[in-house]
Amino acid sequence: MMLPWHLFCMLLLFTRHVFSAEDPEKPLQDIVTWDGYSILVRGERILFFSGEFHPFRLPSPGLWLNVFQKIRGLGYSGGEPGHVRTEGVFALDGFFNAASQAGIYLLARPGPYINAEVSGGGFPGWIQRIEGNVRTTDPSFLNATKNYIATIGEFISKAQITNGGPVILFQPEDEYLVCEGAPSDEELNFCLEKDYMAAIEQQFKHAGIFVPFVNNDAVALGDWAPRTSKRAVDIYGFDNYPFGPENWTQITDPLTQYNFSQHQGGTGVDVCAEMVSNIFARVFYKINYGSRTTIFNLYMILGGTKSGNLGYSSGYTSYDVGAAIIEDRQVTREKYSEIKLEAQFLQASSAYITSEPHSPCSGCYKNISALMTTRLQGESTNFYIIRHSNYIVTQSTSYEWQADTSQGNITVPQLGGSLTLHGRDSNSMRHGSKSVLVLYGGEDETNEFTVDSSLGNATTIGGSNHLDVYLLWRNEAYQYWVMDLPAPEPLGLHASPSRTNSSVIVKAGDYGYHAGSVLYRGHFTANGEEKFLYLSTQGCYAYGHSVWLNSTYLGSWQGNPAIQNYNQTLHFPQSLQGDEHYVLTILIDNLGLDLNFDLNTNTMKSPRGFLDYDLSGYNSKSDVSWKITGSLGGEQQGYHLPGALNSTKAEWQTRTPQEGLSAAGVGLFATTFSLDYPQGYDIPTMNNIGPQTEYPIPEGILNHHGENYLAITLWALEDNGAKLDGIELQSKAVVQSGYRKSLGRLTHLEKEHIE
Repeated sequence: MMLPWHLFCMLLLFTRHVFSAEDPEKPLQDIVTWDGYSILVRGERILFFSGEFHPFRLPSPGLWLNVFQKIRGLGYSGGEPGHVRTEGVFALDGFFNAASQAGIYLLARPGPYINAEVSGGGFPGWIQRIEGNVRTTDPSFLNATKNYIATIGEFISKAQITNGGPVILFQPEDEYLVCEGAPSDEELNFCLEKDYMAAIEQQFKHAGIFVPFVNNDAVALGDWAPRTSKRAVDIYGFDNYPFGPENWTQITDPLTQYNFSQHQGGTGVDVCAEMVSNIFARVFYKINYGSRTTIFNLYMILGGTKSGNLGYSSGYTSYDVGAAIIEDRQVTREKYSEIKLEAQFLQASSAYITSEPHSPCSGCYKNISALMTTRLQGESTNFYIIRHSNYIVTQSTSYEWQADTSQGNITVPQLGGSLTLHGRDSNSMRHGSKSVLVLYGGEDETNEFTVDSSLGNATTIGGSNHLDVYLLWRNEAYQYWVMDLPAPEPLGLHASPSRTNSSVIVKAGDYGYHAGSVLYRGHFTANGEEKFLYLSTQGCYAYGHSVWLNSTYLGSWQGNPAIQNYNQTLHFPQSLQGDEHYVLTILIDNLGLDLNFDLNTNTMKSPRGFLDYDLSGYNSKSDVSWKITGSLGGEQQGYHLPGALNSTKAEWQTRTPQEGLSAAGVGLFATTFSLDYPQGYDIPTMNNIGPQTEYPIPEGILNHHGENYLAITLWALEDNGAKLDGIELQSKAVVQSGYRKSLGRLTHLEKEHIE
């Protein structure tokens, strides 16, 4: 999880079922099976193309169905609920129901370690206090996982396809492979505890998970592959990051196996969205199709937002990551349209699933060695993926293509000229038969198609009673959709080939404060010898801290995106009075716990808070008595909740964020406003604040038809204070679509308006 894609490969040699350990002859379930080509649901082969979507990154249950419908509209058949919680807006029943309603199968990946650029990799902060090492068989760690696995396992068990739900695959743990200090790339897994995976798998099986188990190796070293050990999963998988973080010159070859899950869907915000764009999808996704990929998952399909102190420090609040569906749920990126064309083409080509991939070759099937071709051979239909041998070239290449067809060996084009492959692009060729054919090409390309003469002569574009042909520019094809009408249950709207249309004591975590700003107060009685305070703090990358003596501001560390901790000496502006009581106030930002990707480490236990201090004039640290509290910004008093402006305890003053603070300190600014958006419209709304200038606020958090309460905490780290240049509520788009709120979530007045 990471930011970009993971690639998940499954090596399946014969039809399999999940069997009971007590009775090896009796399958636990026979609805989801698999063989060397694909998974099968109720005996039908499924092209499982999916994208990851985390409900906790869109904490508005009324919008989940809308997202699943957009995934299904791509021609994708699946999604990943990924990493989940079970209370409040994170209750999963609505999420599973929305997936079923949209016709989406789910691959569940609940951890317990999830990575996912979340604080601690998904481990709760209190795990820092256990004695044992994380992600090991240490009893203290395994005991800490039991309640979570039992609880989340029960939720997922009830949502399995065997119980009428959408979950058809399950992944325990995530990327359990990489060890710190490996002597070579081939020995990255030298520290693995195979009994750990067995223990995690057994806990989930005890919770009632019966669908096939898959895994996600960070590198394809074969760990947990079927039949390798008692800890093996049913379907082996791995991920890969073919694209470097900065430019196209940092590309590595993607691994070429049968099936992939978790592939690069996005790596940043706007700039990275451009790098992993529609062009990227046309090159690298099609390389995967050349391996006859039948399980393929994009990380992410909708990134969402890291709100509520969920993130870790090496990332933005936004988790858009350049995904096909934008953070505010718009589908205006060209990448969305491109992967829709690719997925719908393969879903409509049932021969693809059982085709046999040939090794890619340079110069074969064409008259030029600068291009690489991969052939997928079927009984009556063949597929060809043509790309540049060098991924990064930007020049166009002209070529002729030769293929052995039912009409003999032919050269394309037949009518003269040559075909064109532009730089950073791939072409997909197919020869076979279909009653409706949509053909498209890019700008300045020459394309050619032929049909069997037995169909007769076409008199118009549109063809005959036997074949309808549409010739389109690629951008026109973006507007064409494959509409799946509901089928009888249990198929519903799910994809199916049977369709006719296809150091010091003051670590914050020790006291239960694992996220957000933490406030320390140190009380001491002065002896008159105090000159300075030495302070060592840690809050992870880009964090900050501020220090006061009584009400006198001493200074701040304003943060650096490359620095996780900082040592600072702050001198007192004047001598302290002996025998007088003083209070040191230290405010430290906690930008999330570290990930724990490497197995033989405990990086998520890296403390937050202040690690050491020294008050000059004292020999013992015990001369200062400390108190700690979290949730700074009025949360403890409930000032972040609606109705806070009516509180008389707050002693509110009238001031705007644009006026801000005149000195170093913290202020809470709050206001109310009302909205009355027209019924029946989907209007993604953004709030513009801070270095990341746009923050999507989904409906459900924002009341589109009534009063809203907005509170902003402003922390000034300089003597002259701070202010916002502006704050604006924006409507990013006005979309009239099929989106509707469930009647159960509407107010009485809203129901009357609809009726």
